[in-house]
Amino acid sequence: MITYYKAIIITLMMLMTACASTEKFIRQMDQQIGQPLSSVQKSFGYNFVKRTLKDGQTAYTWSWLQRDLSPGYRSPDIIQTWKSKKGLHTYIIPGMYFPPEYYEYACELTFIINSDERVIAWRAHGNGCAYYPGPEDVLTSK
Repeated sequence: MITYYKAIIITLMMLMTACASTEKFIRQMDQQIGQPLSSVQKSFGYNFVKRTLKDGQTAYTWSWLQRDLSPGYRSPDIIQTWKSKKGLHTYIIPGMYFPPEYYEYACELTFIINSDERVIAWRAHGNGCAYYPGPEDVLTSK
C-alpha cells in the first residue's frame, strides 16, 4: 500500500516540475523576440535549417534530441518471522521488479525572422521542449 502512495506522490511531483519547466522554457524563448538573428545563432549554434517564407520572412529551425535509459530496479524482499506454539514461521513477500525503460525527448525550435533580421516569433514542437536545458555556449576563437 505504501508503494501505491509513493507512486502517486512521485507522479504529482513530476507534473508540477513539468509545469515549472514549461514556464521557464517559455520565458527563455520569449527573451529571444526582438533579438537579431546573429544573437540567436550565437546562442543556439549554426546547425539549423533555413526556410524562406512569404512576406520576406525566414524560418530558422534547430532540433534537440535526448535519448537515454532509465535503470531498472528491484525492491527488497520483506521477510517476516514469528513464533507460535507450532514453532518458528517465516513469511516472505517478494519485492517488485521494475524493468529498465528507454525514453526519448525531442524538441524542434523555430524562430521566425523578419526582413530586418530580427526575431518576431517562435514555435516549439515535441515532447521534450519543457525539458530542453537551453542553448549552450558556442565555442568561438577570438
